[in-house]
Amino acid sequence: MVYGSVAFTWLTAAAINVAVSFPTSAVVGGYCRTWSFWPSKAVKIAYAVLYFVFFFFNLVAIFVYCYSRILLVVRRQARVMQGHQHQQQQGGSAPAQTSASQSQQKFEANVIKTVVSLILFFVVCWSPNNVYYLLQNVADVPFNYKAS
Repeated sequence: MVYGSVAFTWLTAAAINVAVSFPTSAVVGGYCRTWSFWPSKAVKIAYAVLYFVFFFFNLVAIFVYCYSRILLVVRRQARVMQGHQHQQQQGGSAPAQTSASQSQQKFEANVIKTVVSLILFFVVCWSPNNVYYLLQNVADVPFNYKAS
């Protein structure tokens, strides 16, 4: 399912870009202008929304799904390992059990921090571009804004 989601995202995004870039492009004054000549405002807005969904929102959803699955597997494996350690240490001391438990909790905390960091970095890095593109096409925010 994960591979299908990733493949769907890449193939659909490529198809959308190819299907849109040629009909909305033209050579004007010796310069090639892409995504400039839309048949209607509704088509331009629909493309911007689809672009946002496929290139940003869908990727974030896939990241969250995949990384949450990784976290579940790590936690499940940690419980199994903790059970094995507990069986081996039944005759052992309580401080050794506490140390193993603390080490496991640190490991899980590090995995969670890494996963959250990866998702946040992706969102922080890519949201300005994607939100600006959406606003540019839906709310007519100018592309080359010049402060006066």
